Amino acid sequence: MASYASGSGLAQFSSDGRGFGQGAYDRARQAGWTDQQIKSGLSSSGLSAGSAVAQRLGISSGGGGGGFSTMEGSMVNSGMQGLMGLANKYAGNSTLSNLVVGKMADTFSTQANMGLDLNYQKAMAGTMADIQYGLENLRAGNAMSLVAAEGAINKDIAKLQSETALGVGKLNLEGNKYTADKSLQATMYSSDRSLDGAKYVADEATRRVRVQGDEDRKTLGENTLQTLRLRNDARRTIRSQGSRFYS
Repeated sequence: MASYASGSGLAQFSSDGRGFGQGAYDRARQAGWTDQQIKSGLSSSGLSAGSAVAQRLGISSGGGGGGFSTMEGSMVNSGMQGLMGLANKYAGNSTLSNLVVGKMADTFSTQANMGLDLNYQKAMAGTMADIQYGLENLRAGNAMSLVAAEGAINKDIAKLQSETALGVGKLNLEGNKYTADKSLQATMYSSDRSLDGAKYVADEATRRVRVQGDEDRKTLGENTLQTLRLRNDARRTIRSQGSRFYS
């Protein structure tokens, strides 16, 4: 007689505890399991579905439909499958059936409440996101207005500084022109004084040369006259001596 693995899940219908072939499927069906229950149970049982069973249930051969992506999901599914297996095994026990149904109803109620709470949290998060988005837009608009106002103020300040700089530059040019004019006047006055002084010196030197020349001419004239007198005296003396010799 064939022996089957013990347990409250689909493993109880497996002959070796590893595979779930046509025989195990038939036994599970005779025990009251539906195709959906078998398909869900295979995903967490670790059993390898045979090709015929996989084709009938619409799952891949050797697996139970892909399983759950998280440990929490696998544990919930395993617990639910255990409850259903227990209720199917002791289908005539109303107390146990009522207990299983109550547990499953409590689980479903908890799931429903969690779904409602998640919906509420998402709605509140969406509302807060909209409020935050509006605040950010308002903050950005205010910042842009402040930047524009600051730009206008800086533009006016730059214009005023430019006009002030131009005015100062004009005053500096006028001051420099005034200083240059005064300096030029002083230079021209000094040049005129220097020219007058040079002219005076030249005139004075010319006058001295003329005086000296006049004095030299007078001295030369006197010397020449004195020389002529001496020559005349010498001639007279010679003549006088000669007439004495011949007398």
